[in-house]
Amino acid sequence: MSMRISTTAGYILLLLFTGAGLNAQASGDAQSAPTATQDKAATTQEGAAPHKGLQSLWHKSKPVTPPYTLGGVSAGRKHMLEFRTQEEMSNADRELLLNAEGTIEERARFNDFAWNEGQWSLQQAVCPALPKHLIVQFTRNHGKGDVSVFTAVIPRDPQGKIRVIPVERRGYSLWSPAPVNQITINTFNRIRAEEKATTPPDWLTLGLCYASMAGARPKADLIAENQQSETMPMGQPATLVMEKDGREEIEFVDMAALPKPMHWVMSFDMHGKLLKATHKPAAVLKPMKQTQQIVEVP
Repeated sequence: MSMRISTTAGYILLLLFTGAGLNAQASGDAQSAPTATQDKAATTQEGAAPHKGLQSLWHKSKPVTPPYTLGGVSAGRKHMLEFRTQEEMSNADRELLLNAEGTIEERARFNDFAWNEGQWSLQQAVCPALPKHLIVQFTRNHGKGDVSVFTAVIPRDPQGKIRVIPVERRGYSLWSPAPVNQITINTFNRIRAEEKATTPPDWLTLGLCYASMAGARPKADLIAENQQSETMPMGQPATLVMEKDGREEIEFVDMAALPKPMHWVMSFDMHGKLLKATHKPAAVLKPMKQTQQIVEVP
């Protein structure tokens, strides 16, 4: 885990204290030696709280401890989500999907997805970070340049709201790309609020779940956990960046993205609310074949 700690506030404090010391020295040179009364007053004030202005600045410079964190590394964490076909889904999940089919079709038509034109395939994204919701990706592929994708999020609570997130319609994004779209971000925050989790989920799993809602089937790069499986990651290893003001950022490279790996960054506020997401081509290492040449040394 990496940390970015700003030194600006500390630098301001140093200048203030240095300036105060210089002013005190100049004042002492210009005035006569302190009287007994002044000595007594100075003794009485020793150990007292600093000046109100400096005290206020000192409190402002202290790091903020967020009341809600994104969670640590959970046991059995994986660097990719499991995706299941309709046949592989559990009976309960399959029944939940069938009951929601009418609403999903209505929302798909509302977003101008040609529901009856061609065959739609679906896969469930198994998301441990959002256990109270079923996430299903719908895809219709009519060839290169004519692919439509949307995600349906179905609450397990019968009183919950079924949501459809448009990803791609006939090869084009409806508004802005789903990974960075404010609609996707707001929907994600509402779903997390409905989860009412008592403990924060694994931060990487949470990031992978957001990516799956935006239409990806992500596979993050990680640093090997033991020497036996030590391999050099081709992309940036997944990291949680903790900012001094309480914000947190999830970063990882989706190595499964086509036609090239994609770099995800998700910025959360100190209460765990997603503020912004970025999604752009990633810089990756290219493995090169090394040749050995044996030279005889006399």
